[in-house]
Amino acid sequence: MSVIGSSNFSFRSNRRDTECQLYLIPECDQFKKRLHEESSNLFEKAKQVDLKTVKNDGVDKLTWKERLLSRMFNSFI
Repeated sequence: MSVIGSSNFSFRSNRRDTECQLYLIPECDQFKKRLHEESSNLFEKAKQVDLKTVKNDGVDKLTWKERLLSRMFNSFI
């Protein structure tokens, strides 16, 4: 099975946007093989990241202005 779509968990996604996912269960053996090869290729090139890595990479992701705007417009962005 393959899932196509969005798994957003932000405030806006939960409250305002309509999220949609499509589940594919292929019956064709050639298509199954191609999906498997594609997912294997993606996982091969992926790098595992944990919360510690994200928090301690030494780069501030947002400026104080962006943080302020984010708090002010939390339900819209």
